[in-house]
Amino acid sequence: MVIRVDSRPGDSLGARGGGAGFALLAGSVAGTAAQLRQTVLWEETLYALLVAFAFVGWLMSTRAAGRSRWLAALLVGAMAGFGATGWRAAAYAADALDPAFEGRDVQVVGVVAQMPQVGEAGLRFVLEVESVAWAGGTASPVPRQPSRLALGWYASGTGLWARGATESAPGGNSAVAAPGPLHAGERWRLTVRLKAPHGNLNPHGFDQELRMWEQGIAASG
Repeated sequence: MVIRVDSRPGDSLGARGGGAGFALLAGSVAGTAAQLRQTVLWEETLYALLVAFAFVGWLMSTRAAGRSRWLAALLVGAMAGFGATGWRAAAYAADALDPAFEGRDVQVVGVVAQMPQVGEAGLRFVLEVESVAWAGGTASPVPRQPSRLALGWYASGTGLWARGATESAPGGNSAVAAPGPLHAGERWRLTVRLKAPHGNLNPHGFDQELRMWEQGIAASG
C-alpha cells in the first residue's frame, strides 16, 4: 500500500492567507480613494467607528474560508481605508484656523518645534502652540486654537518681501526684526497675525498647502 504524503502541508493555507492579504490591500486602496472623493466630511466619531468595525470584521473573517474570506478581507480593507483616511482629514479640519483669528493680532505662547530656517527673506520656524490670547488685553473669548503654526520675521531691506521699519509687509504686517537667535525647544511668547495656509497654484507640481497639511500646520503668520 502506498500513501502519498504532502511535503508542504502549509502551501494551501499560505495561498489562502496571501489571497486574503491582497484583497485586504486592494480594499484599503479602494476605501481611501472613495473617501478622497467625499465633498463633505463626516464627524470624527463615524470614521472611528468604521475603523473599529473593520478591526472586528478582520478578526471574524479569519474563521471564514475560500471566497468568503477574500470578500470579507476586501470589505474590511475598504472600511479601514475609508475610516482611517477620513478620521485624519476630520481631525485636521477640526484643527483648522478659525476665521475669527485672521487679520487680528493674537498673543501666542509655544515651543519652537524645529530648527529655525534663516534666509535672505528673513527667519522662518514652526511653533507648537500652548496657549492663545487676544493681543491688547481683549477680554472676549478666544476661539479654538491651532496646534502648530509656521511663523517668521520678514528681513528689512532684502528681497521682494523685505520692507523698511516704517513700511508694511504683505497682508498689512510690519517688518519687525527678530529679537534674537531662536533654537529648537525654546519657549516664546509672541504677538502674531495669522492666516490660513495658502500656496501658489501649480498643477501636477509642488503643493505648498498639501505640504503644510501633512505637517499638521494649521496657519502661517
